[in-house]
Amino acid sequence: MVHFYFGKRFESARAGVRLVGVQCDKCGRKYFYQLARVGTGSADAPYYLGRSAAAISSQEQSQHDLEKRLTDEAELVPCPKCNWINDELVRGYRRGRFRRFLATRANRREDGESRVTSPHPDPLPEGEGDLRTRPET
Repeated sequence: MVHFYFGKRFESARAGVRLVGVQCDKCGRKYFYQLARVGTGSADAPYYLGRSAAAISSQEQSQHDLEKRLTDEAELVPCPKCNWINDELVRGYRRGRFRRFLATRANRREDGESRVTSPHPDPLPEGEGDLRTRPET
């Protein structure tokens, strides 16, 4: 007997912006920039069952993803006075740029129990790929 699977996938995207205030670590100047992000979400309705719940779930996921991205991520906006980029902005940029790599994953231990681990919060070691160490041109 052959079984066929069919269903419907719902995908949703939401855009949002936030005004971010930054205090320069080098000169102390306060400046602002606008952070814009898009949150995405998806949900399945197997055999077309629960289509409305799947549509609502995809919208809720996209809203949650948008809020998380606006809270956790940053852009590399240098200080307008001294051109310094704070460590906080570098970490936020890396969280956005490498967010797929930083996803939490479950590992299986030798004793058979599963544990949840997260990779290092900064994908690059200190100093490697540091955007602030470039020579000025």
